[in-house]
Amino acid sequence: MRYLIVGGSIAGLNAVEAIRRLDSRGEIVLVSEENEPPYSRPLISHWLADQQCERQLYRPADFYRQMKVKLYLGVKAARLDPAQKRLLLATGQELTYDRLLLACGGTPIVPAFEGKEGIRTHSFFTWQDARSLAAVARRGERALVVGGGLIGLKAAESLKELGLEVAVAELGSQILGSILPQKVAAILTQLLVGQGLEFYLNQTITKVEKAGKQIDCYLDSLKLRVDQLVLAVGVRPNLELCQGTGLETKRGILVNEKQQTNLTDIYAAGDVTESIEPLTGQRRVMAILPHAARQGRIAGAVMAGGSCPSQTGIVFNSITILGHNIVTMGLTGEREDSENETIDYDRKTQQLTQLRWQGKRIIGAVLLNRPERSGIYRQLIEQKVELPEVGYVQPSFLSLPQEAWPDDETQQPAGRGCDHGTDH
Repeated sequence: MRYLIVGGSIAGLNAVEAIRRLDSRGEIVLVSEENEPPYSRPLISHWLADQQCERQLYRPADFYRQMKVKLYLGVKAARLDPAQKRLLLATGQELTYDRLLLACGGTPIVPAFEGKEGIRTHSFFTWQDARSLAAVARRGERALVVGGGLIGLKAAESLKELGLEVAVAELGSQILGSILPQKVAAILTQLLVGQGLEFYLNQTITKVEKAGKQIDCYLDSLKLRVDQLVLAVGVRPNLELCQGTGLETKRGILVNEKQQTNLTDIYAAGDVTESIEPLTGQRRVMAILPHAARQGRIAGAVMAGGSCPSQTGIVFNSITILGHNIVTMGLTGEREDSENETIDYDRKTQQLTQLRWQGKRIIGAVLLNRPERSGIYRQLIEQKVELPEVGYVQPSFLSLPQEAWPDDETQQPAGRGCDHGTDH
């Protein structure tokens, strides 16, 4: 059996491990545009802020050698021919496969604005992006980050810790609009303002001009002069390989619970996919690290002839920005706050719990500076437990119905590794 994997990040490496658990003899070939070992993309911000720290790897540097994987690193996959089971590389080489996994992730969106052709801008998505920014950013400079999502705020944090003055421009009316309700986003914004970040909401970049060695950035209603310009307005799934193949796509590649596409022997996992969100039953792109890892494990196991592992995990994020830990899970990111919610905020400790309810079930939870209770809420949401009454804000397991208790000891406090889109 010849397995071909396109993409070398968390989904791809989890697929490699799952395949090797079931098939020690099959040939695994992996293609990745990045010429890097499997590093942690969410942690590039920590390296930028402190370049003396080591780059964080998901697995040992010799992981692929241990797994007996044939590598094509720094090479772009150019064209897919499902009928002949062939993949053409940009180098002109052709690779054949018996089973193919597309784990090729996404690409940063570059907004259109006047004057950008003559200006150096930065993305903040890969190890090379962090290196490029580190090479030019200097203490005391001023930076503008366009985009107030997960990637934009991590870029802002690292530049602030590097000693720059940092402003964030966000097109929407709040930061972290995909994962935070408005009330929580407003509280977090004020906390970050208190630590020196500037925010310009309902603003996006429309034009730039050179101003000597600096850049004049024109937003919708103001002008900022900066030294560094970082664009972090979003990521789109890499669907170029799907063109002309018959693969079914919408925003991402459509997959079933086994990570199978509509074409035989072609699977997909990670940020490039559009899959079923378990609480709503609706399809969506879920570009977060735990989801990509789970999908990779499932795809690898099924490709190697094994059974499909359980896929009950809800959308889950954990991110720390300037010392403030934010954990979100389930349905949390609607821009309009729901009437069916409870919120508990302690201004003195800067700790917050916001719960969204459906009847007596919690369907979404946001924890600000309270990561220690994330395991409880995750269990309640995933198991769809009905509570005795609406309003439990800080339950312990002993106060809940027995069906909400964990089956093992794997429910741990949230960590710092699930920051943003993961899979390339």
